[in-house]
Amino acid sequence: MKKSVTLLCAVLAWTCLFHSSFAANEKAQAYKTICNKAYKIVAPNKGKQLGLYSINAVLKKTSKKIEIVESISLNYRGKKVEIKSTVIYQNTSPLFPIQGIAETKINEKLCMKGTVKFSEMAVEFECTGFLNKRTDKAIDPPKKFANKKQPIPEGIIIFQSALPVIGPLILPKEGELKNIVFVEFPDDIGAPELINFKKGYRLVRGKADKKGEYDLKIYNPHSKNSVSYVRFNKDDQIISIPSYGKMKLVEIEEEKK
Repeated sequence: MKKSVTLLCAVLAWTCLFHSSFAANEKAQAYKTICNKAYKIVAPNKGKQLGLYSINAVLKKTSKKIEIVESISLNYRGKKVEIKSTVIYQNTSPLFPIQGIAETKINEKLCMKGTVKFSEMAVEFECTGFLNKRTDKAIDPPKKFANKKQPIPEGIIIFQSALPVIGPLILPKEGELKNIVFVEFPDDIGAPELINFKKGYRLVRGKADKKGEYDLKIYNPHSKNSVSYVRFNKDDQIISIPSYGKMKLVEIEEEKK
């Protein structure tokens, strides 16, 4: 009898272990990590650390969606500012944004929260302001803002946070794409400035060097200097982000080597 009980327990334990392992493997196979990077934000000239920046992106294999999560923590004018956004693209040809979610905080207090949604022909957004971004005083009751559905801007839509992820997919070879709609999301830390579509930008992919490394840069219509600049290796993985708007990023892992 004892042997039977012992054998039964062993079988049950193995079964549980098998199913747990299977579930873990199934979960692991459900998505593919595209990038997972962490950086220090430093002053362009003095090199003083101003905050932290991270970007994580995965490709969900079943739904064929690319999910990009960006986080920024920054000391700004005596305040701790935190920004987190999630942008989802449908991994089709051409790539198309589906949804964005953004949240901002000042000194760990919720300042703004909002969403933007895209359909085939229209875009709509809503956001709520919880703090006055200048005085840090609570907005009571929180103020809601929303827009009615409006036509999607014409052009290739690239969220600033998405450039390090989808840039090589949009422009897989050396060359230039015009009619880029460059999206700042959130546009600022306080409502209603949730999103800003900037038209007439261009995306330029430079010639690869002997190692297969190349640059991707976005330019506005009126400047010869790029507004965002990412360097990739031959496998389309990020090597560095020399400029991200007005921020300079230094990879944390690189400093440890």
